[in-house]
Amino acid sequence: MKKRKREDLKKTFMGTAGWLFADLLLALAMLFLVANTISLPKPPVVHAAAKHKAAPTPIVPLRLEQHYHRILITIDRTSLSNNDPGERNAIIRQVKAQKFLRNRQAGLIIAYNGASTIDDIGTAFAVDNAVYSILIDQGKHDPTFAKVSQYDPLYILGGNTAIVTLDIFLFA
Repeated sequence: MKKRKREDLKKTFMGTAGWLFADLLLALAMLFLVANTISLPKPPVVHAAAKHKAAPTPIVPLRLEQHYHRILITIDRTSLSNNDPGERNAIIRQVKAQKFLRNRQAGLIIAYNGASTIDDIGTAFAVDNAVYSILIDQGKHDPTFAKVSQYDPLYILGGNTAIVTLDIFLFA
């Protein structure tokens, strides 16, 4: 077996390095060709008018103020129980006359009616429910009461039966 000379080894290494360099250039050329022949979809055309569209307004959840407004309204129980339109309009007028309701929205209403005795509690509840019904129905025509909710009917034992107390919580 022959011993290789140092020069022979050097020529072999240089020859191998040359072929390696040539292969690397070939691989890079192929990558370049492939990258330029694959087409990506074009981005959609945006018209000038569409560029200036307003961003959507974020929806902020409604919340109630922590303090309520208390009003007292005078009612006629008999007229209210007979669904008298005049009594209905009188209740609406009394409530709408409240300055704190102007340009505001009611969120929750709590109604109390007087009950002279324990036997009168059912009638007090019926009065409260009638007032709730009137105000919620008013919300179909009036934005002040469009999103109003009612609490359970309440009573004040020994209270005036001709007065309904309304605690109104407004949206902040």
